Amino acid sequence: MAAYTDYSCKQKAVIEFLMKEGIAAREISDRLKNVYGESALSYPSVRRWLADYKGGRSDIIDKTRSGRPSSAVTEENKQHVDELIRRDR
Repeated sequence: MAAYTDYSCKQKAVIEFLMKEGIAAREISDRLKNVYGESALSYPSVRRWLADYKGGRSDIIDKTRSGRPSSAVTEENKQHVDELIRRDR
């Protein structure tokens, strides 16, 4: 997950930079895909971040949201599943 977060933050910084240069959303998205491939943010995400930056947002980190976490893969969960498998043998 850390790798995704690192790529995501880097891409958001690139989006903000290219927006300030006047580059359109489609071109920004295409350029991100050329560099990051499958790890590139989607075109709708690029558009959303552009709108946020144009609206005055200045940070590149997602705000904390309530609700279900985006991933349930944690070290604690891995250990718990391993323990359950060992007990069930």
